[in-house]
Amino acid sequence: MILPETKEKQRITVDVVRTDPDSHQFIVTYGNDGKLYRLPMLLYQKRSTVPDTLPCIIEESFNGGIHLRQDYETLIRQFYHEGDKVEFSIKRSHDNFYILQESHGFTTRLDKSCIPNPALTPRIICQVEKIKGRYMHVQPVENLQANKYDFPIKDHELSSLLGNRKWNSNSLRELLLGSTNPDLFDNACYQWIANMASEYHDKDLLRQDLIDFKDCLLHVLEQSELLNMCDAVSRDILEHRFTDFIEQTSFFINALDLVKNQLGEKYIEQALNKLECSNYVFHPRECFFTMLCIFLQDDSLMQKCMPRMISIIRKHDLALSKRAPFGKLWITLLEYYIRKSYETPDSLNSQGTIETMIQALALQLNLAEDDGSDLFDVVLNRSLLYRLCSKMGVADPKSLLEESLYNLVSDSGDQAAYVVNTDDATLTANIIANQVSDTIDSSLAPVEYMTDNAKLLIKEGKISISASDVNSENVYTPLPTRLNLWHAFTIRLSEKPSADLRGNKSNTLPHFKQLWDFIYKSLFIGKHHNKKKEKPRLLPGEEVSIIIKQKIPSDDESKLLFQCEVIDEELQGIKGYIDAARDIVPYYPGKKLSLEDFYHNGSPLILPAAVDGIEDGEYHFVMNEICIDFMEDYRVEHLNFNSRLKCVLNNPQPGIKRVPAISTNGLSLSVDVEPGTPLSVLSKGKVVEVYKPTQGRPPYINATYRADVPDMIFSVGAAFHQFMVNLAHGEVFINEEEQENSEDFTSTMDADHLTELMYIFETYASFEDDYIKAYNYISTCRVLARMLNSEREQYYCKRLSLLELLNDFALNNSFSKESLAILNNADSLGFEQDSHLYNDFQQMIIVSWLDNDEHYDELYQMSCKRENPTLQMLAALVMSHNTVKKAGLISQADEIREKIRSILKLRHNQSDKKDYGREDYHTEFKTSIVYPENSMQSNLAVQTTKILQEICAFLNADGGTLYLGVNDQGIESGVEEDLKHPKFNGSLDHYEDYIHNQVATYLGQEAAHNIKTRWEEGTKANVLAISILPSPDPIALKGEYYERMGKSARRVNSDYLTAFLIGRKKWASEHQMKTKDESPAIINTPAPISQEINVGTSTTPVPFTNKIKDKIQTSRFRNNVIHDYELNYLPTTAYLCFIDNDEYKLLHQDDYRTEDYRLELAIHEEEEKSWLIMVYSDGRVVKASMEKLLHRDCDRTFKRYSGKELIYASIANDDDELILGFVDGKSNKRLRFDDISKIKENSMQDYGETLCDVNFSDIHYVEIINRDKVPEWVQLNPPRKELGIVLKTVNGKRIADMLPGCSI
Repeated sequence: MILPETKEKQRITVDVVRTDPDSHQFIVTYGNDGKLYRLPMLLYQKRSTVPDTLPCIIEESFNGGIHLRQDYETLIRQFYHEGDKVEFSIKRSHDNFYILQESHGFTTRLDKSCIPNPALTPRIICQVEKIKGRYMHVQPVENLQANKYDFPIKDHELSSLLGNRKWNSNSLRELLLGSTNPDLFDNACYQWIANMASEYHDKDLLRQDLIDFKDCLLHVLEQSELLNMCDAVSRDILEHRFTDFIEQTSFFINALDLVKNQLGEKYIEQALNKLECSNYVFHPRECFFTMLCIFLQDDSLMQKCMPRMISIIRKHDLALSKRAPFGKLWITLLEYYIRKSYETPDSLNSQGTIETMIQALALQLNLAEDDGSDLFDVVLNRSLLYRLCSKMGVADPKSLLEESLYNLVSDSGDQAAYVVNTDDATLTANIIANQVSDTIDSSLAPVEYMTDNAKLLIKEGKISISASDVNSENVYTPLPTRLNLWHAFTIRLSEKPSADLRGNKSNTLPHFKQLWDFIYKSLFIGKHHNKKKEKPRLLPGEEVSIIIKQKIPSDDESKLLFQCEVIDEELQGIKGYIDAARDIVPYYPGKKLSLEDFYHNGSPLILPAAVDGIEDGEYHFVMNEICIDFMEDYRVEHLNFNSRLKCVLNNPQPGIKRVPAISTNGLSLSVDVEPGTPLSVLSKGKVVEVYKPTQGRPPYINATYRADVPDMIFSVGAAFHQFMVNLAHGEVFINEEEQENSEDFTSTMDADHLTELMYIFETYASFEDDYIKAYNYISTCRVLARMLNSEREQYYCKRLSLLELLNDFALNNSFSKESLAILNNADSLGFEQDSHLYNDFQQMIIVSWLDNDEHYDELYQMSCKRENPTLQMLAALVMSHNTVKKAGLISQADEIREKIRSILKLRHNQSDKKDYGREDYHTEFKTSIVYPENSMQSNLAVQTTKILQEICAFLNADGGTLYLGVNDQGIESGVEEDLKHPKFNGSLDHYEDYIHNQVATYLGQEAAHNIKTRWEEGTKANVLAISILPSPDPIALKGEYYERMGKSARRVNSDYLTAFLIGRKKWASEHQMKTKDESPAIINTPAPISQEINVGTSTTPVPFTNKIKDKIQTSRFRNNVIHDYELNYLPTTAYLCFIDNDEYKLLHQDDYRTEDYRLELAIHEEEEKSWLIMVYSDGRVVKASMEKLLHRDCDRTFKRYSGKELIYASIANDDDELILGFVDGKSNKRLRFDDISKIKENSMQDYGETLCDVNFSDIHYVEIINRDKVPEWVQLNPPRKELGIVLKTVNGKRIADMLPGCSI
């Protein structure tokens, strides 16, 4: 097991901007860009004054994002230190330990064996042994409240007192004498009675037995020796427990009578009326548990009443509902509904049920915020909430599933603020999504679940399922890495797949069907064989991770030999040797070097090494070049010109005015002296302080002598050890046998949590457009279901069959004979007719009737049924397709077939239409401004209002782009049918003007100035892109506000209006945008839309100033001679001129006004099909087609993107590289090289794309160079989370030297 300490993880202090009292979160700022983050408060912080700063930890997540969390270790140390004794209370049970919490809200874990019965000892004093990370590591010192760990009365004695009755079971006695927390006993008592009732079909017999049960308990409590056998503490507990059982039984008997007399619904109606009126009922415990007992007998009544219950809680101040005993009673009632719904997963495919569940879960978690979280599995329910919210059309559903997974396995105390002031579940889901996006923790706690056949393991952010007999010498990973599955999911088997299933043989669904059949049989059906796997051979130069095992005695005293072992998966067990005297650092580390010098905190360091060769049958490993490169990188990353280092001097080399030295952290230095200082001050063995570290000749870092350090004792061995720790980044290797003793132990996941993990994978699959990945995720679910012995496995088998059918149609636009045979036998897959899978199966059946006239009557009947709009529309389309195709209208039939594919959510299967991807928070697709969705009847007014709502929502959010003439699947469909409307008469200009006028009329002039339109280039049909900038002031449409929620516009209801307006003002402030009340008065009136200059007109623009702006940089390599009388002039097709006011125009002839333009590009004949590359000051890159630009009218002025300063423009080809020079947060200059061919095509008005996801402070260099001129050792297309190579490094300097104008 590897324990990583990533170098990105560091402790920092952040400024607190403000707090959000409703969500109990700090709003903090971090970074040069002043980005805001939300951090959940701890318990004591909610009642303390707001601090100016917070200690935090910043780290890089699994997917490369930067995230903050509070530094718990620093916070804990403000109150406690090692050796302190602290009083804890038992918060809840988790796996094999208890979660303890002290008064400030800090938690720790304690093995259950330390507290045999928490009912008797709910509080405990512990001594702090260590404070690390989130937790205090403690040992129990004293149990409070009781001196004994067990009840004086024994099980057999209680059984004798209760008598020989069928309900006198082990479960009853275990509950009465067990360790259940007093606060939980009431609920446990109810659950035991409910389980007892579930075994009865005869309600009258149940009633008789419940009366007998109650009378017996009352007799034992009042008229037996039970209480006389107890001490004071156990007597008090048993009195309360027997009383709870007696009262709960009375509630159940009363509920049976109410239901029998058909008064159950009336009782609940009356109780809810009282709660709605005053948020109070007399004898609340009796009332709530009686309602629960009624719901137990009639589940449909619970489903009917839950929305009203949620409304009642929301109607009153939440603090009233949190009061004892109401808080726990409401939580219990909500939990009953949540569990009943959860146990029927198909119900969670209903939109109505999902919305009610989101509201119930959010309210429950809010009610349990201060107390009561022990009444339900808060980890499971919070994970479930995030998963359900992902289904509500949020902008990034997969990030919510990430949060769902993290909460499920990490037992985190962090949580979002759950909205209770709205009945809009979509709004709730989107606000929760926004709250969690910035603070999701990066690491997943190690967790596992084991069965006889397989083991699930989540470790270091990766998820795997392994056969039970897999070991380091016997492991095969059949899933190809090219799948790039979520969290690097993989399967590990002990059985080798056949050759046709291994590697990248195929990427088809039938291939993966065979592969998963093999995986399933290997895990659960086939006999596992522990055949010893042949060890792979290592090649010279290959880099691996090693640990040092032992020192090897040698007769040659000049050698320091150590045995080492490779620990990389599938290479584990390969052994070799390394000579520490020659193969690691440039200096001699000392003859006393021992195994401990390669260890850290008692465990071997994981060190990088390269294979030098094989000598005498053993691998020889070396680290020289790795160490030298690391030293230089360490200098660049951690040292600056003023850094000071302490070092010991070595022998000076003859003829060189520098002396080699070793620093305290093991760096190899070359030391000189200041002018005027004699070199003789640098004598061997002296300890000195140096500064001004700079790059030297490998393997040295140059430094300058500053002063002697006479009192310091220097150890070369200690310096070497520190260098090894730094080289390993603190990572150590823990043997499996030692894993239990590791602080980062792997906890055991329970079955309920594994079930939720299965549902998370299922939901993740639903968001996949790639059917291959979706098939792999559902196959994973099937394996998990088998591990759980869950009936859900059959559901996944059916869903896989549907995916196979759908894939067949997606590839061929029809079904194969095998698929048709399945579809013609409706019972073959055994779908239940009320399940959503049956609905999907019905869709497949309807589509299978394409080009088949035998089913006309069935299609007609289905097209008339309105119960299921999707089936109705599919039937109508299939019927229409068959009709028009029979009439010879092939193109119309093809269009209908594409509409069918769209309904089935299949990607377009032709390449001649532009694919715009998927809708998201900043992108919306609409097919028409004339025809409402799913309607063949034109209604310009209705659909225009819908379009204006979407534009209004973008204005009230972060802006975005609305495409008219693109279908829901992101495929261009065009607005040709719109243009036939009398309003437009086929005119593109009239169409565009209509939209501008509608925006100005109904959304106002401020909105109109934030709207730009353009007709898309590179499309077969006419597609209009409407670019919308965000408005600092809230924009209303006909008195109603709309905002962007996920992927759609939502009306702001009256309950949320105030919060929306305040939030919009905060947004403007955070983005440094002035609102109307902050801006100076504007006395001139904007011109009407009809008088504004449209993009692409020949009207001469009014310049912003009388001076030309700074010139735009262009390529230093490309020939850009403008005038024919100049040297090196080449024949020119056209001139592209960038004008001072962010516009451009094309010229066919030189107008000799080059100085009047910010940049003039000469376009040569061979460049007519090249690309125009534009780079803006924020690092965004626009790649526009020269061929399309050259089709524009000459000498006309056109608009380009003006949101940021254009700093570079040039012509490039696909075999060129774009070089971007960034300055990182530490003022290091970097360069990255990216293929022009990999950059997405844009238009001139697009704002382009970024090539990396890392913040930077400036851009110092831009250039385009042919790929042939780039040295082979330069990394092309680095990952998005990297800014490129540092120029201060050896290779960085080599690159800078070859680029004109690039300085270090």
